[in-house]
Amino acid sequence: MAKVGKRIRKCRERLGYSQEYMASQLEITQSSYAKLENEQVKLSVGRIKQIAQLLETSVHELLNDKTENTFSIFDNEYAVGQKIVENMYVTNKELYEKIIKDKDDEIAFLRKQLDK
Repeated sequence: MAKVGKRIRKCRERLGYSQEYMASQLEITQSSYAKLENEQVKLSVGRIKQIAQLLETSVHELLNDKTENTFSIFDNEYAVGQKIVENMYVTNKELYEKIIKDKDDEIAFLRKQLDK
């Protein structure tokens, strides 16, 4: 099972970005960035969103080690896909709950704006 840091490195290398470039974009040192890829530090929701944006990918791709098996409701892989989603959620429950809460807060804010 690939880890988040390895998937980040793989995406970074696919784009030809150096660790120094990523570190400068994230406004951290190269050694701090290396620790991130080596999974020596815990990623915050905000940081993983920044990294996904820089790497032109989704948070889902960085968190899920089986993105190539993502299900489609239109094929016979629905059950396999559902299991992947369940496993991904269990593995990354805290992070997903934070993302969901952030989206709920954003929706509540936008509703207030519309009510004005």
